[in-house]
Amino acid sequence: MIIRESLSGAAHYTPRRGAVWLILSLDGQRYYVFHSQQGRQQLLMNHSANKMSMHTELQQKFYNNVTVLTSDGMTAELKKMSAIGAQTLEAWDMPDFEPWHAEEKLIENWKNCFHHFIRSTGQPPVVAEVFLSHCPCQTQNEIHSTAKTISGIYYPASCYEKLKIFCNTQTPDIKKWAIFYENQFHAQTLDIISGKLKITHRPPHIPLIKSLLG
Repeated sequence: MIIRESLSGAAHYTPRRGAVWLILSLDGQRYYVFHSQQGRQQLLMNHSANKMSMHTELQQKFYNNVTVLTSDGMTAELKKMSAIGAQTLEAWDMPDFEPWHAEEKLIENWKNCFHHFIRSTGQPPVVAEVFLSHCPCQTQNEIHSTAKTISGIYYPASCYEKLKIFCNTQTPDIKKWAIFYENQFHAQTLDIISGKLKITHRPPHIPLIKSLLG
């Protein structure tokens, strides 16, 4: 979790490529940044894909005469491939672990954010706004978050379903939740109001946060 005192400060944070991430704003005074976490299987697939991509690039350089590599250049390329190989082996040795979506990380760390805000401002927040890089996943998406217990509460599959339960039952001090997303998630969108929770695409009057474009 990254904490900033301004939206512009939070927006300067850049997560790893391909990550879904969000900025939580409490009363427009404190900003908390979260991003998705890959599971073991995703890490292995990404490392393998990166190594294949680099191997193909090297073949093109040698066999298509696109670029003539010097010995130093070749050494640098091989070091990159070795690093990716080491990361892949490291991932194989890791115990299996689940991927976590950015919304799930928010739910998991909510109490920390809430109490940090009280310590910083002297009062509890009443309005929570979330700026998301992508629309929350839904059960109809091919890839969606699994059902899991977070902070002692059982949540069903998909971040949309988790957010409905969390915002409406686990945050009594918050009078209003507004979630604005920038990009579709697997061609799916949301425009809903459920209790005190609203999820919609970022409206024109809210400035674009370029780092959320992905």
